[in-house]
Amino acid sequence: MPDPASVPAVPPAQETTQTIVVDGTWTPAEAAVEPYRYLPFGVPPLTRRIDVAYQVAPLDPAGGPALLSIGLFDDRGLAFLEPNGFRGWTGAFRDRFFVAPDDSTPGYRRGPLPAGTWHVLLDSSEMAAAGCAYTVTITCTVAATAEDVPAPRSYPRYAPGVLAPEARWYRGNLHAHTYHSDGANSVAEMAAEHRRWGLDFGAMTDHNLVNPELALGAHADFLWLPGEEVTTQWGHLNVWGLDADDWLDFRCTDLAGMEQIIAAARARGALTSINHPKEDGPDWIFPALPETDAFEVWQAPWFLSNYVTLALWQGLLAQGRRPTAVGGSDLHRISTPDHPYPYLIGNPTTWVYATELSIPGLLAGLRAGHVFISADPTGPQLLLQAQTLHGTGLPGDQIALHAGEPVTVQVEVIGGHGRLLRLVDAGGVLHESLILSDRQVVEYSVHDSRIRPGYILAQLIAPPAPDVDLAAEPDALWVDALTNPVYFRVVPRESETAP
Repeated sequence: MPDPASVPAVPPAQETTQTIVVDGTWTPAEAAVEPYRYLPFGVPPLTRRIDVAYQVAPLDPAGGPALLSIGLFDDRGLAFLEPNGFRGWTGAFRDRFFVAPDDSTPGYRRGPLPAGTWHVLLDSSEMAAAGCAYTVTITCTVAATAEDVPAPRSYPRYAPGVLAPEARWYRGNLHAHTYHSDGANSVAEMAAEHRRWGLDFGAMTDHNLVNPELALGAHADFLWLPGEEVTTQWGHLNVWGLDADDWLDFRCTDLAGMEQIIAAARARGALTSINHPKEDGPDWIFPALPETDAFEVWQAPWFLSNYVTLALWQGLLAQGRRPTAVGGSDLHRISTPDHPYPYLIGNPTTWVYATELSIPGLLAGLRAGHVFISADPTGPQLLLQAQTLHGTGLPGDQIALHAGEPVTVQVEVIGGHGRLLRLVDAGGVLHESLILSDRQVVEYSVHDSRIRPGYILAQLIAPPAPDVDLAAEPDALWVDALTNPVYFRVVPRESETAP
């Protein structure tokens, strides 16, 4: 029998790495036909981590910097708007990322790494004018044995239930980002900031993904509305009410594709909103404004060209469309004394009248249009209601009205001292009242024939200078609060329909 000391030791199996490098060029002419490019790569069995890094350079340095957005799909495929292998997207704000069963770079979902063909997604939305060259390096770290592959670690499920059972106005923010997309803060930090401002709810709308960590910002007095900012090359769309494990595709290439995305959101019971359709919004450059549930009339501080979005929304109302006007801070970073930031989480604040503070309750209030917007959580508040002989309605409601009957509009203005209250319909301003106290009720009656073409809304504005005509100089308009309309449906009297 040989001496054990004389038998060579068998070294333990070692993990290995497999690396592929993909080089390519991409011109604007090619991107016009192929706005998304997919780079396939093989993932071996027992892979315990995938790392992706990439570099981009302009083909002509004189053409400015070059950027490409990046994402990842696993072996389940790439189908548009169908179940697929989407694992994450980080736009152009990260030059490297990794995924593993138990961890990942923010913006990518951790989980099993099945063997098969995966794809890196490249998005040409920020390509340089002259085109670009890119190098993508993909490294798979392969374990020696199955025991060396970390066990998958799931995300904690966010299921808040009903946080408050009262029917009342709840105040919140419908547009914000964390470091899971291009923000700087965590979910927990963003929740703390919302609560510091006294907000009841917030919508986390990271770019092209539903934030998987909402449960890390859970509180008994604060509700997250799960969402996603569908970010395309031609416009951005907020979606609220997606399941925390869901994702809505963004890879449309035309208006028809965007309408398919909107239909897919509705099929999931979610609400959609066109975001910041104004210069530097980024703007909405699809050839039309499709039918959505809501419209971001007020994004960030009012002075950032929100008069443009207000006019667009009022144009839709004049066409007979009824998207709910909403606001959102679009906050990407919490301001600190060392690093001040001009946007604030509550500027603007969207107030939703809901039967309860829950995800279904907020979605129902938004869908009904029971919404007004103010400059911040302290107000001003515009509590609008309208009454006919047949009923009373809040913003978003429709009330029956017989021809020849009056409509009585009542607005309670809280915190609007020194501001000008305007009642507005499709034809313009119906009535103006200067607010002379911190709590004032304004009542106004109007004959149905003057309501053009069937709604009234309220705005609280800074009184313009005597020499300023707001119709001629809309950029001089400064809004502190605005409501959604109460709608009217003129119905014939029974005697008029009798045979």
